[in-house]
Amino acid sequence: MTGNRHIASGMDPAIVGEVDARLDQITREHKVAIAFAIETGSRAWGFPSPDSDYDCCFVFIRPKREYLSLFRKRDVIETPMTPILDVNGWDLGKALKLLLKGNAVIIEWLTSPIVYRAADGFRPAMLNLAMEIADRRLIQRHYIHLALRTRKEWLGDLDQAVLKKSILRPTANPGAALAAIAY
Repeated sequence: MTGNRHIASGMDPAIVGEVDARLDQITREHKVAIAFAIETGSRAWGFPSPDSDYDCCFVFIRPKREYLSLFRKRDVIETPMTPILDVNGWDLGKALKLLLKGNAVIIEWLTSPIVYRAADGFRPAMLNLAMEIADRRLIQRHYIHLALRTRKEWLGDLDQAVLKKSILRPTANPGAALAAIAY
């Protein structure tokens, strides 16, 4: 999996090591395979600030027998959040269901330039699948609603506006947004 890793220069090696340790702990404790783990947020979008935390998101796959169980486990795995670290993931089924409903987050994850780990070929295959099954109108609506919500939340008082929160997320990841709506 090391060939699938891409850590941006300037990322703190100690924090990257902590992310790796959490991912290893997750695979052991939850007995899941991590299909891919990426950095999202301001670092992935190319505009980290001194107060930016590290946001690792991942997609995991449980053993087949657990998908056949009548007693389903949670479809998210969350680790304790710290002021500098947030590591959370979705089950593959949850990611696909959200994609079908027009949630573009999984496309953002699949196009992140910062990769902690990824199973060989998984990200490109899943991105191709996402491009086939994503409803472009729902994805467009996702970004429009995100922009409107952040405008209302963060730009109500322009003197108090936080640029990073208000404008950049809906517009900063043009690769994901364009990929989501491209034919």
